[in-house]
Amino acid sequence: GDSVPPASLYVAPEHPVFRRVASSGHADLVTVEREFDEKKGRLKTEISVEAVRRIHPFLHMTAAEGGWRAVIVDSAEYLNTSSQNALLKILEEPPPNTQIILCAADEHSLPSTIRSRCAVLYFRPVAEGALAQWLETKFALTAERAAEVADRSGGSFKKAAELKDCVLPGFFAHWNKGANAAATFDRWFLNLFPTAKPFVFNAGGYQTLNFVPSLITMILGLMTGEMLRRDALTARQRL
Repeated sequence: GDSVPPASLYVAPEHPVFRRVASSGHADLVTVEREFDEKKGRLKTEISVEAVRRIHPFLHMTAAEGGWRAVIVDSAEYLNTSSQNALLKILEEPPPNTQIILCAADEHSLPSTIRSRCAVLYFRPVAEGALAQWLETKFALTAERAAEVADRSGGSFKKAAELKDCVLPGFFAHWNKGANAAATFDRWFLNLFPTAKPFVFNAGGYQTLNFVPSLITMILGLMTGEMLRRDALTARQRL
């Protein structure tokens, strides 16, 4: 008869499928991601079109285990224009029994032509306690330090990994991005508007209130310019 669908997607770490996926050895799975730049010692800033082109021949092969084939494009927001176009051609006519999963920090970083061909699934932010525990285990941070980083990470593993070495502790924590009164105002103010997902923080460290001093400076500049113009006109009339 028909196979019964599993009650959960959980796969135990000791399961053979889990091990093959974790070691990138599963014959029916291909992962496309940013490559490591050996010269610069960091990940490349883009996913190349050559990496995306690996998907096409893979999807036209017979499934090694007789089931579905899967493609994971990790950090899809780093696709450049050429790689986006190459991926779009695959999404337009995907082969049967295929799952193509795009992982992106922001769906709007992808063009509408790609988004319209995908079903969007939002993941909730990771709980601070779980994030702090991960930081302790992964990077050997103290419990206090891990809690400080987790509090600034907005429930994101990626953000936590980036902040683990740059979050200021103790009194100096007031200078951390997303930790001041302006950031608190943004979380309240920007979440008043309907959005696909709640606003948590601005990765660039800018807040809405940052524009207030700029606006005041502009107004004062206009007022000063008007005063100088009037003084110049008065001086001319006297002459």
